[in-house]
Amino acid sequence: MKRIKSLFVIAALAVSSFCVAASLEANRIPMDPKLRYGILDNGLTYYIRHNDVVKERADFYIAQNVGAILEEDNQNGLAHFLEHMAFNGTKNFPGKMIIDYLETIGVQFGNNINAYTSLDETVYNLKSVPTIRPGIVDTALLILHDWSGYISLNEEEIDKERGVIREEWRTRMDANRRLWKSSLPLLYPNSQYAKRDVIGDTAIINNFAYDTLRAFYHRWYRPDLQAIVVVGDIDVDRVEAKVKEMWKDIPKRVNPDVRQTYPVQPNEKPIVAILTDEEAKNSRVSITYRHAPLPDQIKASEYGYLIHLSHALIERMMSDRLDEIALKADAPFAAGYVGVGETTVMPCKGSEVVYDATVKNLQSGISVSDNAITGTLKFIQGGLSPAGTLSGDGNFLALKFVNEGSSKIEVGLIPSAGSGMVTLEEDGIAVFKIAGIYEGNQQVLKVVTTENGIQKTQTFDISELTLETE
Repeated sequence: MKRIKSLFVIAALAVSSFCVAASLEANRIPMDPKLRYGILDNGLTYYIRHNDVVKERADFYIAQNVGAILEEDNQNGLAHFLEHMAFNGTKNFPGKMIIDYLETIGVQFGNNINAYTSLDETVYNLKSVPTIRPGIVDTALLILHDWSGYISLNEEEIDKERGVIREEWRTRMDANRRLWKSSLPLLYPNSQYAKRDVIGDTAIINNFAYDTLRAFYHRWYRPDLQAIVVVGDIDVDRVEAKVKEMWKDIPKRVNPDVRQTYPVQPNEKPIVAILTDEEAKNSRVSITYRHAPLPDQIKASEYGYLIHLSHALIERMMSDRLDEIALKADAPFAAGYVGVGETTVMPCKGSEVVYDATVKNLQSGISVSDNAITGTLKFIQGGLSPAGTLSGDGNFLALKFVNEGSSKIEVGLIPSAGSGMVTLEEDGIAVFKIAGIYEGNQQVLKVVTTENGIQKTQTFDISELTLETE
């Protein structure tokens, strides 16, 4: 167990550096000068970028900062239902005219016309739209405009869609989804996130009043919670002018409801759950660590980008190693992965590191999982294949990123008891120096920054979540 704990500390140390980042003076990454960005008087945000890698094609998105988490109890499932209704009639495109028109120009429903609803957002997209005529671009923007504020919500169409949603619910409600849904109250006790699952309650889907859906739509689908994104072989000036012109008829809301965020209280003791389903096809062991999220001001900085790269490399390489083990004849599990992600669930504790393994033998699940993870640790310490981007000598783990030029970035983590130092360097100039030291049972991260020849050292006690400057 001591070795498996050391492996978990690797990712915990990396994610905990988020907290250290908040104390550092970071250089904000400048916005791409070729990106046209703006906010209209009514609150609508837009991003427009010319990109002709694919000639005479463009992608159009409208992103809503609205998801199932905002539903009232009598609206459970209606954020997703509303997404479906956007394709069943709008002010300028009654009935199925959006789909009918787009398919005449080669934009297919499902492949190129689609949308998704999650707990925190809803996004509609039109992909690979021909830009050979200005009129096609204008029509695509008009569709986004109608999705922004003019979805018809015809009563006959609503009743037709109830059956579509019921069938989607039926096909999705398999053992994996039932187990996931059963885990929500345990993972997020007394939270809105324990109550919502996007697809919703069929009793509500079958019986909600038309005005209940309209109330959700008019309350939350508004310009200050929306963003338009257009990328492709387009005239940026013309598209920007069209966005400004089209959205004039959607006014800024007066005294709009606050877009709530829902916290999840941190647990003082580990949460342990054993969930079963008679139709489950395999057994799984998952371990999730919650950590403080990267602050927005750091996320958009150079340091934030380095953290993003290091986490992506850790996630990919550790998952690849688990995949390689799973292919062996005597592998103790059938599949496994490591994921590092950030959610909006917890404003102060919103990042998660997830270790997930599907074991082959339930009776030896825990011990098998331990052995598998321990073996993976030894393999990582030995380094990757010659074509890999990971190297180590058993004392430390170094992730190396090399860009198209001669510069390089190395992010170092200490996987076992002891001490060590790995530097992040670019063209020989010290950007950050990170040392991880384990003093007894304490987990300490030391960060040394050099700026204009001045060196600053900070130590961070991960277990106490405090920050001290030497």
